[in-house]
Amino acid sequence: MKRIVVLLVVLVACTLCSPAIFAQDWSSKHELAVSGSWFIPSDSDVFERQRGAELELRQWMNSNVGLAFGVGLGRWEVDQVQFRETKTVPAIDLSTSGDVTTIPFGPSILFCTDVDKPLRFVLEAGVRYVEVDSSVRVSPSEQAGAVSGKRVNLDEAWLGVVNAQVEGGLNEYIGWMLGLGYQFDLQESDVEVKGYDVSEISFEALALRGGFIVRF
Repeated sequence: MKRIVVLLVVLVACTLCSPAIFAQDWSSKHELAVSGSWFIPSDSDVFERQRGAELELRQWMNSNVGLAFGVGLGRWEVDQVQFRETKTVPAIDLSTSGDVTTIPFGPSILFCTDVDKPLRFVLEAGVRYVEVDSSVRVSPSEQAGAVSGKRVNLDEAWLGVVNAQVEGGLNEYIGWMLGLGYQFDLQESDVEVKGYDVSEISFEALALRGGFIVRF
């Protein structure tokens, strides 16, 4: 939790300390960015395929700095979970079937080379709270024993996100975006089976991003 507070303070400080914020040629522009992502997880043993989408409302404070709030939807297919080692039972990996649906949402700060240029480079840093809905179950096996077929529950998580993308305009109101993203754990999701916390799952991943932008 301390890391979350520190990251939020840094985001606010970067906004307030940016010289461009106090420029006299202030302009207020609003954009709606719709993007799709294909994730490459850091823990490929746990996840098989991951994809997601995000809807982000932006407000540019001036030509270089903006604020945003994003809401996303993701689908992560879980291949296996690990049970923690105890005094009597060693750590074991158990195969699973099913997937988890994630709903991340939270604020970001944006830095842009020049928002009015037909081709621009945008950096984004933000925080996302992630609601997780799991339909994952432990695959029946001799090793799984009493937890065979049991539901695997995942708690909420916190992520930090950093995105870098190139954006271009198709006309005065419509544009495109293409870039890379990286999300990292501020708080991992706890894994629970039959009421017991058995491990944690990381949603850390690299993302390939693409989409379009509507300016209004």
